[in-house]
Amino acid sequence: MATAPSATSIESALASEDAEERRQATTEIGGVPLEAALPLLLRSLGDEDWRVRKEATLAARAFGAAPRLLAALIGELGEGDNVGLRNAAVDVLAGAGHAATRALGEALSGLDADGRKLVVETLGKGRDPAALDALEGALRDPDDNVRQGAIEAIAGLGALARERVQGLLLGRLDDRDRVVRLTALEGLTALEVAVPWERLAPLLSDPSLRPAALSAAALADSPEAARALAGALVKARGPAFYQALKGLGRLAEGPLAATVAEALSRGGPELGARLVAAALSDGRGDETAARRATALRLAAAAGAPGVVDAAVGSLGEDLLAEPAHAVLTALGAPALPAMVARLGDGAASAETRAALVDAISEVGQRAGATASAMDALRAAALDPDRHVAVRALRALSHLGAEADLPLVAARTLTDARPVATAAEGALAALAARFPAAARAFVDGLAHDEASILPGAIALGAAAAASVFEERDATFLAHAATAGDTRARRAAVQAVAELRATVGAAFPGAMEVLRIALADEEHEVQTAAARALGRVCTAKDPPRAGDILDLVDRSGQGDLLAATVRAIGEGMVQARGVVSAELVPALGLFARGAPSPVAIAAVEALGEAERAGAPTALEALAAALDHPDEAVVKAALLKLAAAAPAGLAAPAALIRGLEHPSTAVRVLAVEMLADDASEEARRRLVKQLFVEPDRAVREAIQRALAPHGGLTPGGAEGGR
Repeated sequence: MATAPSATSIESALASEDAEERRQATTEIGGVPLEAALPLLLRSLGDEDWRVRKEATLAARAFGAAPRLLAALIGELGEGDNVGLRNAAVDVLAGAGHAATRALGEALSGLDADGRKLVVETLGKGRDPAALDALEGALRDPDDNVRQGAIEAIAGLGALARERVQGLLLGRLDDRDRVVRLTALEGLTALEVAVPWERLAPLLSDPSLRPAALSAAALADSPEAARALAGALVKARGPAFYQALKGLGRLAEGPLAATVAEALSRGGPELGARLVAAALSDGRGDETAARRATALRLAAAAGAPGVVDAAVGSLGEDLLAEPAHAVLTALGAPALPAMVARLGDGAASAETRAALVDAISEVGQRAGATASAMDALRAAALDPDRHVAVRALRALSHLGAEADLPLVAARTLTDARPVATAAEGALAALAARFPAAARAFVDGLAHDEASILPGAIALGAAAAASVFEERDATFLAHAATAGDTRARRAAVQAVAELRATVGAAFPGAMEVLRIALADEEHEVQTAAARALGRVCTAKDPPRAGDILDLVDRSGQGDLLAATVRAIGEGMVQARGVVSAELVPALGLFARGAPSPVAIAAVEALGEAERAGAPTALEALAAALDHPDEAVVKAALLKLAAAAPAGLAAPAALIRGLEHPSTAVRVLAVEMLADDASEEARRRLVKQLFVEPDRAVREAIQRALAPHGGLTPGGAEGGR
């Protein structure tokens, strides 16, 4: 059994010249009674080695906030030349928190100025709002160092006693001591307290207070503050300039934005030049980037010459690209000439050109694109950099004219897949907007094998606004057998669009889709599967059972799932029109198909229920018999969403309580918990008595808790 340490052995070890031995001895002080430990503790707290002193502050915790210990430590705050001891005493007293507050406050009057400063420092570190009484009294101390320490401690307690601290800090904004005023002002800003302008304005004239006053002005929410900050930007230097910049940037984001713009415009060319120079200044890091972004925004608000060039030049910088884009789009049409010129500059980086395309596109969509801007976008669509070309093609999809059809169509044939994909989307958008021009364009491609892909895309996109002609079927049937995989896929999609639009008036459509379903390329097969699903909810639909059987015979579950998903998507677009035999066909797959197909069928049945199909709920309930718990859970969720429609959903949820899967039973419990009916509660109570799984029982108990838990009446009802 270990022997308890004695004060004598500790004292002997503390006399050692080896600091580590003294530190080890200090760790044992907490095991000695306080009366014997106190002189040893003070000795260690004043040790010349910082590790020993640190260990002593930890050892002191063993005695808590014993009055004798606090009194001894406060006594060490008086006169003395052992700085280490005094600092260690501050740490221990601060750690005592509220327990030491009263004793520290009472000791203030009996200490010298240095001791009083240590006391107010300790009171601040103690994080006790009750210390504010003593600290407020210390603000009247004759010694400036004490008063400065007191205001700093008060500011540090702001988060704990906001209203009182705010009042104390506001009361010291006109203190005779500049340091006290500065600390009070910085404390108010940290608390985000808006200082009344009449109190703040005089502080701007003091060079040592001006940076803090400018920072506080951003919170003043006063037109005078906005004007003062704008005025400071004209002549301020160094920290004062950056504080004014930051403050004005903050005001510009609020209700004073118009006042800020007016104040900036009065600054004249000199202010505009300073803001542009700040936006273009050198430097790295987030802080510098934020400062430059603010300068750029304010330069735009001031209408400064050169701001467009500065913003364009910043587009290629990661940290400035977003604010530069915002500035250019806010400036609108007046910024287009400079953006167009830079876009055509071969020296500009690809990142800059791509960002310029986005900005030109956004301005064009808002304010209209100039002829030079459109020419620049067309040139960018041919840019060798794929990022630039893709963004330009997206821009043309919004801004392009019918004359752009050949350019965009040609880009669909490029080997760069991202560019080709963007061109396909742009061509479809233009063809939908200009169907007559698109049909004429397709007629011109009728004998050009190399242009089958864009022809199929354009014809499919123009289908909704065009009258079906027999030559359309001929062209698409030919395209569906082309050597280009993408052309075959586009032809299949176009056939689906036309079949959905004109219905049975397109007699060859189904044959094209059947052939495409057996294509050697999976991409084309998938397009055909989706197209077949799409026509099931279109005009004059074929029998859904026949379509699903056709795809099922392919033996590829992913194709069948794609068809079923397309049926669900088509129901959303069909606006409530669901054929009578479609729901039973989906129900068969929801009940017994492989899981991906069954889940797709459940999703489609959910759409059918929303569309008002009368048998959709019964078909969903049948999915509860599926062997995969993922399908069952999906069906339960759809049934729960449909609960207001009738009793099918609650009945299905009760069936979910009997499912062999724990996860399904837990889900059923959670959904029944959302049902406020007495029947739902009664069924949960009943299940609680027979449920073998702990996780499910806990879920039931959580569900019953808001209703008072398992009451005697409820228990009886559950038996």
